[in-house]
Amino acid sequence: MEAWWPQCGVHLALLLTGLILYRAISSRRYGLRPLPLPPGPRVLPFVGNIFYTRDMTHRGLARLSARYGGLLHLRVGRLSTVVVSTPEMARLVLQVNDRAFANRPASAPIAYLTYGRADMVFAQYGPFWREMRKLCVHKLFSHRRAASWAAVHDEVDDLIRDVARYTGSVVNLGELLFNMSMNITLRAALGMRNEGEDAAEFVAIVQEFAELFVVSNSTLADYVPWVARLDLQGINRRMVAARGALDRFIDRAIDEHLAHPKPVDAAGADMVDGMLAFLVDMPVSADRVSTDSSAHGSTLRLTRDNIKATIMVK
Repeated sequence: MEAWWPQCGVHLALLLTGLILYRAISSRRYGLRPLPLPPGPRVLPFVGNIFYTRDMTHRGLARLSARYGGLLHLRVGRLSTVVVSTPEMARLVLQVNDRAFANRPASAPIAYLTYGRADMVFAQYGPFWREMRKLCVHKLFSHRRAASWAAVHDEVDDLIRDVARYTGSVVNLGELLFNMSMNITLRAALGMRNEGEDAAEFVAIVQEFAELFVVSNSTLADYVPWVARLDLQGINRRMVAARGALDRFIDRAIDEHLAHPKPVDAAGADMVDGMLAFLVDMPVSADRVSTDSSAHGSTLRLTRDNIKATIMVK
C-alpha cells in the first residue's frame, strides 16, 4: 500500500509530460500556435474577465478602451471577445474585413429558439443567407408588398387615434406600440386578426420568446458551457416549453395555409403564403412558384423550421 502512491505519481507525471510534448509537437507541425491577441485586462484562470461583465455598458467599455486602445480583448469564461472602439478599427472590421466578421454571434438559447439559426438574422453567412435575403427583400418585405398590407395602414391609424384619446394625460406608448406590432404581425404574417383564443395564444408565445431572448444574454451558461446542464435559472425548461408551443401553433397555421393555398402575388397572401412556395415538402405548382423561384432563378428550399424562425424573428 505504501508503494502505490509513488508509483501513481510517476505515472501521472509521465502522462502529463506526454500530453504537453504531444501538444507542442502538433502545434509546431500543423501550425496551431495561438495567434497574438489584442491587449486587454489580465485574464484569470477559468473565469477570464467575467467580472468585467458587470460594467459592460458603453461607459465601461470606453474606460477599458482608453486604457488598452481601440482594439482590446476580453475573455469571458470560454468566450473570447474583441471590442472595437475607434473609427479606424471599425473601418477595418466593417469594410476591409467585412466578410470575416459577417456572422452574427448567437448564444445557445438564441440558437435553440431560432431552430438552429434557421432564420435570416442569425443564419451563417453563405448561400442560404444570400437566398433568404433575396426572398425577404424582393418578396416578403418589398415596398410593393408592404404597401399592399392593409394591416399596416389600419393599425397605424388605430394607434394615432388611441394616442389622441389620451391627450392631456399619461399614455403607455410601449404597450400601444407592442399591440400595434402584434396586430400587424398576426395579419401580415399569418392572416389572422388579434382576437380570439388563437391570437391570445400567439401573443403569449411571442412575449415568452421576447423574455427568453433578453434573459439569454445574461446567463452564466453562455460563458461557462458546462453550467447549462445544471439549468440553474430554469431557462432550458422555459425554452423547451416555448418552442413546443410555437411548433403546435405554427404547424397548425401552415396546415391551414396548405389546405387553402393562395397564389404568392394574390391580394390576401401573407408571409406564410410567400414562404410556402419554397417549402421542401410542398407540391410545386406553377401558379405558386412562377413569380418566385423560377423568375429569380432561386434554388432556395425551406423547411417548417425556417418558416417558424423567420416569423418569430421578424
